[in-house]
Amino acid sequence: MKQEAVQASGAPPWATVWSQPALLRRAGVPALFVALALLVTTAYGRGLQLNDGQAALHIDPLKFLGQLLSAWNPALHLGTHTGFWYPYETPYAWAYAVAQLLHVPPAVAQHCIVFVVYLGCLWSMYYCLRYVTPALSEAARIAGACAYLFNMYVALNSQAQIVWLLTYATLPALVAVTARAMRGELNYWRAGLSVALLVLVGAGINPPLVGINAILLALFVVVAILFDPAPGVALRRTWPFLAIAAIGTVAVNLYWLVPFVDFFRGAYLNGVLSEAPSMHNAATSFANVLRGLGHWATFVSFAGKAYFPWAAAYAAGVFGALLWFVPIVALAGIALRRNQSPAMLYFLIVTIVSVPLVVGYYHDQLGDAVTTPVYDVLYRNFPG
Repeated sequence: MKQEAVQASGAPPWATVWSQPALLRRAGVPALFVALALLVTTAYGRGLQLNDGQAALHIDPLKFLGQLLSAWNPALHLGTHTGFWYPYETPYAWAYAVAQLLHVPPAVAQHCIVFVVYLGCLWSMYYCLRYVTPALSEAARIAGACAYLFNMYVALNSQAQIVWLLTYATLPALVAVTARAMRGELNYWRAGLSVALLVLVGAGINPPLVGINAILLALFVVVAILFDPAPGVALRRTWPFLAIAAIGTVAVNLYWLVPFVDFFRGAYLNGVLSEAPSMHNAATSFANVLRGLGHWATFVSFAGKAYFPWAAAYAAGVFGALLWFVPIVALAGIALRRNQSPAMLYFLIVTIVSVPLVVGYYHDQLGDAVTTPVYDVLYRNFPG
């Protein structure tokens, strides 16, 4: 009917595409996201990039993954516990191994995988905004997805540890699946398995980041239940999904969790607890965190060389001011909105809680950050 009406009005043929939101969402949005992911991938660099500290994975993936099958690797650092690297036995590294079996050049394989990571960031946030905040317009969802990819956190980790973007990319999808399961839009078993597989894909080769995702997901569940018109009904509808998701996640990821926990409780804790607490993220600030520059190494140098030489341009000036656009627009939108939805309150709570934690032990001419005594208490009373 819409197409006949457009034709009867004498509008050009291409107008029928834009008159059908479903068709635009099915074809236009994926095409746009693919183009944007390709654009960012072209900026990743030419040739094989070895900036994530795991040269062996990119040069000989099969050999690297084979070495992890033993609990002890005598060829690395005069011998080392492989539990730290065992989370690489996940789809991210398996993709490199498959590419090697197919004789795909390492540089081509790496750029294809990086493209998928960037595309995952876009799709995951779009999916989240579509189902967590269904009142948003299509343009707002696309804008939110773009903001989730085009930011300094992604830029910094693309040059340093792009594997950390796996955990980052899967978080919005985890929230969306949880929201749909809590509303009864997804079968409990399907939703629980989806959560387990998303955790597997987003293991991030840094399991503590997976723990952060779990905390954020739990916080969303609490906020959604508390602000539901019928909290009791919402809780009864939610707990079967949570039980299935928890059991499924542990079952699917147990094979890499066990070796990592074995490493964590010994070698990892000994290393972390031997460092002064002030060594942990003491080079950031509230302003930098809000602008997406909260990475501990953003403005840090080693042996007189900056980890990210290009970051200095964003410390102040025009480029530094531009980074305030997103946080100002986001916070203004929340402040000016009359009826706050649970989703809005959730994102606001996450911001209020996470920003001070990321700031950590920051100190400058004005003194220590307000979070410094909090970290001192945690460090002294909660080892590890």
